[in-house]
Amino acid sequence: MFIAVSQVGRARYHRLAMPTAALLTDDLIAFLQGGRLLTVASCDAFHSPALAPAIGCEVAHDRSSLTVLLARSQAGRLLADVAANGGLTLLCSQAGQSLRLQIKGRDAREVAIGAAERALLARQREALAAELLPLGFATAYGYALCDCPVDELLGLRFTPCEVLRPLAGMPNSHGYRS
Repeated sequence: MFIAVSQVGRARYHRLAMPTAALLTDDLIAFLQGGRLLTVASCDAFHSPALAPAIGCEVAHDRSSLTVLLARSQAGRLLADVAANGGLTLLCSQAGQSLRLQIKGRDAREVAIGAAERALLARQREALAAELLPLGFATAYGYALCDCPVDELLGLRFTPCEVLRPLAGMPNSHGYRS
């Protein structure tokens, strides 16, 4: 296990690498499943990035993996990258706040979506709408961000190998303290 501080842009992050269950702490899980804005990123063999909006995140009961939910039509290049190299980063941020984190994995793969994931999506849709409401966004806007036809919904499951989040109390790139 190690903890290192690295400079990313102007923000300082602390990087954690330890057993997967230890990486996924109770507070991190609550943050992930609390109506957050989610994006997934990958890169190809030439390190060219691909991004796609994610619409939900499920944590395995044993904390060994994360399953990110997204719409197939919005993730074409990203899916090709994941199939080729398994690399995936989940970017998670709290609307209207400076709180954000990244979770990286190297073994991402597409998985089938069932009733449990669809129920999770409904809960996260409600949570995101509630998160955006105090910022002046209508509930319908939060719902629209998580809208995905059932036949478009897919899951990418990966084992977290690294978590990056701002150091507590350190100013981030916007000058706010986390």
